[in-house]
Amino acid sequence: MEQKEIDVNPSRSATTAIIAGIIIIALGYLSYRYFNRPTKPEIGEGIKIERATPTPEPTVTPTEEKDSTKEVTKVEEKETVQERKIESIFAAWVANDYKPGDIKGSQYNVRSGDTLWEIAEGRYGNGSEWTKILSANSSKIGFLPNGSQALIFPSQTLALP
Repeated sequence: MEQKEIDVNPSRSATTAIIAGIIIIALGYLSYRYFNRPTKPEIGEGIKIERATPTPEPTVTPTEEKDSTKEVTKVEEKETVQERKIESIFAAWVANDYKPGDIKGSQYNVRSGDTLWEIAEGRYGNGSEWTKILSANSSKIGFLPNGSQALIFPSQTLALP
């Protein structure tokens, strides 16, 4: 039996394995980036409103009679369109920033931008005491979509213990 010698270069094999590993990791990363890229929402052209503009009827205007004929003139009516700026449908919410002692009294009328935390900061000086307001007004305070009870509305009156 004859034994064949195998020429194995361990440093060359290790280098090849490292390069192959780097290529596999790079391909995995590129695949991940490709399949997890954000999709761009399709934005249409918006709402098109078409208005039918009435065609003005020709009016007959008497003129000086020459050769006993009457001239017919058309009066063109031009419609002026006023541009209205519509406020954003999604108005930005801005929180009120109360300082300790800004809110006094045993009743408080909720304003736009108020949160229970901000009201507690203005009343007690510590926002984490908002649970006092919640417990005193649990029947008046609604639930947020995540299930927590903290939904208040402008012009709502809350008791402040």
